Amino acid sequence: MINKSFFFLSILFVSSLSLSFNAQAQDKSSLYHGAIAVSDQSTAARNQAIQTMFGQTLIKVSGQGKITEHPTILKEIKAALSYATEFGFESGDSGSVLNVSFNEELIDQLLKDNGFTLWDAERPTVMLWLVYEDEHGIRQIVNEQSNNEVLAEIKAVAKTRGLPLLVPIWDLDDQLVVSAGDVWGQFEDKVASANARYQSDYMILAKVTNHGISKNVSWSVFKMGNEVDIFGQTSTKISMTGTDETPSIAQAFTQVINQSTDFFAQQYSVDTTAGDGSILLTLTNVDSLTRYADIIDYLNSIKAVEQIVLVKVKGQEYRFKIDLLGNESAFLDLINLGGKMASITNYNPDLVLFEWRG
Repeated sequence: MINKSFFFLSILFVSSLSLSFNAQAQDKSSLYHGAIAVSDQSTAARNQAIQTMFGQTLIKVSGQGKITEHPTILKEIKAALSYATEFGFESGDSGSVLNVSFNEELIDQLLKDNGFTLWDAERPTVMLWLVYEDEHGIRQIVNEQSNNEVLAEIKAVAKTRGLPLLVPIWDLDDQLVVSAGDVWGQFEDKVASANARYQSDYMILAKVTNHGISKNVSWSVFKMGNEVDIFGQTSTKISMTGTDETPSIAQAFTQVINQSTDFFAQQYSVDTTAGDGSILLTLTNVDSLTRYADIIDYLNSIKAVEQIVLVKVKGQEYRFKIDLLGNESAFLDLINLGGKMASITNYNPDLVLFEWRG
């Protein structure tokens, strides 16, 4: 019986861009670490910054944007220093920056004890195709060459929520396939064709229009498929839609990312109030003790996994009984994201079969 214990890449090619986000999605330590600018290095400034970062960490790990409004959590935020494992100051472009790391085990236990969800580090990569009307009514598409302030606002919100977010490079390759008008018109087939080069798990089509002194924002989230039809179109499946009216363009961006992230968190997070479930999972291609150890390490890294028991070995086929926190569907959705295990179609509905790819 096995009990569960406790980069920077230059963007030169699209493939490296995609890989950098996938690597970030799998970096569990980034969920429990943060950095924040401080006015000075006094004890008061340090403690306030640690409390702020602790609240943001709880939002990232739980997947719940309003968790910091809960009375119990508010109390714990005041004691944030007791959850910190290390912190230190460094010099930034505009002053001092405080780096803080928090205790993963203590945070996870806090969320479990209070019935909050846990969202694993393995997260879907999301491509944002967003067109907005600027102050002159000219349509602009958010991309890597965008106005720095606009792009910074969007990436800051995504970082706060722990969402691996991509925006188009908007080079000639993109513009030969899709136009800003296609995004504005929500033509998902055209956009999906351009999206294919980024290999994201989902894409968001969004537009922001001027409406007097306010902004109207609408968006749709599509899950990307692996199939390509005879016309070269990538398959998509709509997952959610949303509309809102906001007083500013920045708040429109925030609404798109926050509400989309709420959806992703709901899909992939672990319900800590549901337990005592289990699954029999069979893995093929386990041809060495090293691979077996890698499998155990990987499964133990998943928050939904409470206990693993090896029940059968036949050649390179290993069968495990896995006790789960949360439901089986969420667990299978999560491991399908990672790429370490590939689902194998079989004719036995009781057999959950995967090939280990490491």
